[in-house]
Amino acid sequence: MTRLLLIFAGAITISAVFAIAGCSDAYRYPCQDPANQKTKECNPPVCEADGTCTEYLIEVHDET
Repeated sequence: MTRLLLIFAGAITISAVFAIAGCSDAYRYPCQDPANQKTKECNPPVCEADGTCTEYLIEVHDET
């Protein structure tokens, strides 16, 4: 019984490691990437047509 629990725990651990390793730092929209904020596609009027302007995609917090 203990051996079965160890095998099960090992399988869960290995599955969790593979699941976490599959994550990546990707942006859903190109204009969310800070490197693209000055491109033509991320500035009005081009980005207004499809709603991907940076100010629409990123919530800005006022630090006052």
